[in-house]
Amino acid sequence: MKTKYKIGVLVIMFLFSSLTTLQAQSSEGKQVFVRLKEVALLAIKSTSQSMLFQFNGPNQSGEPLINSNANTSTWLNYTSAIGVNTSNRTISAQIDHAVPGIDFIINARNSITGKGALGQSNGNVLLATSPKVILSQIGGAYTGIGPNNGHQINLEAKISDYSKLRALNNQTVTIIYTISN
Repeated sequence: MKTKYKIGVLVIMFLFSSLTTLQAQSSEGKQVFVRLKEVALLAIKSTSQSMLFQFNGPNQSGEPLINSNANTSTWLNYTSAIGVNTSNRTISAQIDHAVPGIDFIINARNSITGKGALGQSNGNVLLATSPKVILSQIGGAYTGIGPNNGHQINLEAKISDYSKLRALNNQTVTIIYTISN
């Protein structure tokens, strides 16, 4: 009986000491600071050096000029980190000058690469010499780098007014892209 008593006392003492050890534990906190600055970086990546929109004569008199095909060789890449009290960003596009009788229509397709609050396409947008929003609702996000990442640009040149057309030989038009709050 004394052996059972001794074993019982040892078990109780072990449990009590384990309980005391658990209750004697303490914890301490350490502050960790996180700093993230606002970031707004935009890059234009292309699979070709330049774009050419060419209007050819029709096959038969009385028919309209034949428009060139749309160009889809350009991609918009960006990285964005917005501030606490900052609204989402947009990307706008504009042309540096108009070409009489020709409209430029742009469509920035929704991105299928990257992560975060990627921008939403505003569909087909007629470019002008003043900025027009082509992507909106950009939050904290990144698209990936280079062609085939980010937002693919579909750009078309269409005849808008035949009465204003004049023969042109390699008229250069620059498209300016801007990311802003």
